[in-house]
Amino acid sequence: MTTSPTPAAQARQCPVCRASITAATTGRPARYCGTPCRQAAHRARRRAAEAARAVDWTRQRLAADLDRIRQLTDKLAAAGTAALESAALNEDSVDGQALPGIATGWETGLADLARHAARVLHGIESAAREHGRHVADYRHAARQGGLTDPESQS
Repeated sequence: MTTSPTPAAQARQCPVCRASITAATTGRPARYCGTPCRQAAHRARRRAAEAARAVDWTRQRLAADLDRIRQLTDKLAAAGTAALESAALNEDSVDGQALPGIATGWETGLADLARHAARVLHGIESAAREHGRHVADYRHAARQGGLTDPESQS
């Protein structure tokens, strides 16, 4: 006894190429139109999983860098305040004109902190761009692999 496919089964589409899927009379309904699309979907799901891991790793890196920049900002503010106070205490005069304090060694420390902060900020900028690329890779791979609603999973 052969049964004809139901209209719902006839309307199925391949999630990769959008071609219609011929319904088999027996067995589990086909999900893809053929082996190439099934393999492409597997590769896309694997790329989506790799991109999701990369997104998570980048978010952790961003969180750590943001914490480091908060700490450096506090150190910079303290060092800058100390430098200004030190300069105000060490004012000299030449020919009756007040001059700012002579170098007291704070310049190097403040410059080093500023350089370190610049490196961390550059890392944050790079991580933010990288995160955007990973999210785009994930969404693209998820769409190719037929994953549902890739926008909500990133």
